[in-house]
Amino acid sequence: MVWACWSSVAVAEIPPIILATATWYDQPGLMANGKRFDPKDKGIVAGSKRFYGHRTRVCNPNNGICIDGTFVDRMRHSRNNRVDLTPAGIKALGLDPKMGRYRLTLLLLPE
Repeated sequence: MVWACWSSVAVAEIPPIILATATWYDQPGLMANGKRFDPKDKGIVAGSKRFYGHRTRVCNPNNGICIDGTFVDRMRHSRNNRVDLTPAGIKALGLDPKMGRYRLTLLLLPE
């Protein structure tokens, strides 16, 4: 079953709203898209390769704050429904950067 086909590759078996476990990362160097990682860019999202290139709205269900971002980096050994955000993204969602894991929702956006 195909839920979305917003890019050149169909995204199979991905529901429109996803409950995700998020962590934050601050890893200098190049990302999967060839650009330099910027920890101050709240729009950077890393995830499994099935999400790569897709725009997403990441929401904190506890306070209703959402940010828009794009999956521009990949996570090695990523399990489904797990994402990494920049420190700026975590702060923009009103989350404490000292915590290790967060429960967030993702909504894949059309291109």
